[in-house]
Amino acid sequence: KLDLSTPTGRMVARIVGAVARHEIDHARQRMILAHRDGAKAGRAHGKIPFGYQAVVNEETGKITGRVPHPVEAPAFQDAVQRILKGESMYSVRQDWKGKGIVARNGRPWDSTNFKQMLLRPTYAALRTHKGVVTKGAWDPLITEDEHHQLVALLSSPARVSPRGSAPRHLLTGIAKCGECGKPCWRLKSNGKDGLSCQDRCVY
Repeated sequence: KLDLSTPTGRMVARIVGAVARHEIDHARQRMILAHRDGAKAGRAHGKIPFGYQAVVNEETGKITGRVPHPVEAPAFQDAVQRILKGESMYSVRQDWKGKGIVARNGRPWDSTNFKQMLLRPTYAALRTHKGVVTKGAWDPLITEDEHHQLVALLSSPARVSPRGSAPRHLLTGIAKCGECGKPCWRLKSNGKDGLSCQDRCVY
């Protein structure tokens, strides 16, 4: 037990802290080098994505790779082909919901995580490390060309749906009063709709 009330105790505490920091820095450096070497070798990293299942070493119990899942992989490949042919993601998701094909969290796919899943380069056996894309050493579910087609299709501005509801009354807040120049708003009088500024210069 260190006595921090004495100069010697405080010195020893600083030494212990410096040694601990040194070990942390070394561990971080080893991790960085391992990720870099893994990227060069094309080794898979991170959680096993939908469509794949882990290959486990029976002796060590460690995950050594990934292979296509017998059910999820064909479902993913079918979904990609349908979407590339023009079918909507919503339609495919509804089909999956009916077949009980769910995300890894056990829940039905929503529009966000379904699109994110489709755009992952891992399905074309591509690995990304610090912005650099390299070939992965696992079996792809789709070709690189199909992946790029999918990214271009799903990232197209033409697929973005307008948000919000259409205005119920056209020109409300846009039209200007011809007398005072203030914005005009819907005004109902005697059962009739019209536009008028807040001062009701004209109605």
